[in-house]
Amino acid sequence: LPEMDLSGYKMILFLNPFRMEGLDAIIEKTAPDCHILWNYAPGILGDGFGLANTQKLTGFSLAEHKEEECYPVLAIQPQEEQTVLERFLDGRARLAQTKKAGRTYLLDAMPRDMTPETMQQLLMAAGVHIYAPAKCVVHTDSRFLYVLAEKTMQVPIRLRQKAACKNVFTGEIFSAEDEIVLNM
Repeated sequence: LPEMDLSGYKMILFLNPFRMEGLDAIIEKTAPDCHILWNYAPGILGDGFGLANTQKLTGFSLAEHKEEECYPVLAIQPQEEQTVLERFLDGRARLAQTKKAGRTYLLDAMPRDMTPETMQQLLMAAGVHIYAPAKCVVHTDSRFLYVLAEKTMQVPIRLRQKAACKNVFTGEIFSAEDEIVLNM
């Protein structure tokens, strides 16, 4: 990652980076208003093993919440400069955010509980263009937009700008539209 130009990304998602080195070099490559989302226990395998490593890496303090069969469930410890976005049923923080130097940092202590709708809200808050509703898979490049829906349904697609397009499966043509509805 330190070798890549990350300046075009609105959000960087770190999925379970238990060992994380060179974060400063990575952050330097991102846009000044980039959102960084950490999952579970980032950096826990830093200097030895422990949640203090996670706090040193992310700024978020974690504590063990309860034991599961294979791994501990973690909760975010309250801090003044952070905003809790979601909580466990007992009120402990599961998803929180803080801002530093223009960037938004988020930590999800238990990502298995993240809903597609919550993830979509986080992406929209970061300024990511959302083409389709939650629970749709979207693949896109400069010429194609491919959508898979969770079930048979009508799917509204929001384009980035007005464009003429064609549904290659049905042959239907849409002219100068910025929102189309597909029967999936």
